[in-house]
Amino acid sequence: MLPSVAAQSTFNFYAYGSSGDLSAVPLFYENGHVMLSNLTSPANLTSVYFTGDTNGPSAWTVHSNTTTDPNPPFTSGYVTLEASSASSRTVFAKVDNKLQNPFYAAATETKGIYQLVWNPQNPNDEQLEAIVLRTVKPPDHKI
Repeated sequence: MLPSVAAQSTFNFYAYGSSGDLSAVPLFYENGHVMLSNLTSPANLTSVYFTGDTNGPSAWTVHSNTTTDPNPPFTSGYVTLEASSASSRTVFAKVDNKLQNPFYAAATETKGIYQLVWNPQNPNDEQLEAIVLRTVKPPDHKI
């Protein structure tokens, strides 16, 4: 359960990987897939945000950001994942009653754009990077 997320009206998820390319990377939508991008203005990707859902604290509804895209390519829909009660800001999946992190970023043909993958058959594939999803983005650092 993510108690702090359930209490918020809207929130975003950010992907964190082990490489420098994926650090607080926002989620997007493209052709039925959840995508990640570290590009400032990724082409052909729709910005999304999430809201808590009345079906439970681990259920969320994904929405297109109509501020950035007034003609969204999809209608809002549900996302449900079991989450760790130990952390109100990191998402894990509950598989066979064990908390796991089966999220990966799969490289695409476009540099800086990745597809969010759930529990791939070959997690050691060099095109995949293990990631965690968090609801917090680090503060902007100013030098």
